[in-house]
Amino acid sequence: MKQLPYINRTEGIIGYTESAIAKSESNDCFVRAVASAYETPYDNAHAWVKEKFNRQNRKGTMYVSSKMEQFSKEGEKLNEKTIKEIWFLKTVDKATNKIKRTTLNQFIKKYPTGTYILIVKGHAFTLKNGSVVGNTSDATSMKKIVHNAFQII
Repeated sequence: MKQLPYINRTEGIIGYTESAIAKSESNDCFVRAVASAYETPYDNAHAWVKEKFNRQNRKGTMYVSSKMEQFSKEGEKLNEKTIKEIWFLKTVDKATNKIKRTTLNQFIKKYPTGTYILIVKGHAFTLKNGSVVGNTSDATSMKKIVHNAFQII
């Protein structure tokens, strides 16, 4: 089975091990993605997501894609980095005229370098130069459909 390189949370997220907030959190995949993609401490990412997305502790983050699209258009910054939305994650199969969605495997082939927050069904993680910062299963689920992708630059 193909697997992407994996960076664990303690190495890929600044201040994760020391954070009292991180130790008490659950459903914080988007907070972790923001922390690792923007290269900002976990506690800073947690506060930013709480403020900008109205996130409640241990409740997950709602409306991520629409807010990130808005931030991309507005030039919203965190840690001096901005967001660029990646388009064309769907293609039309000319033979069958059906829409084909982009898998993680296809995404990594098209975007092997750079830093991205990827949104998949009910989950978010970071892809940094072909390495995953997220859950260990994110590095092995190559057929997972990428619903939205945001490059952090």
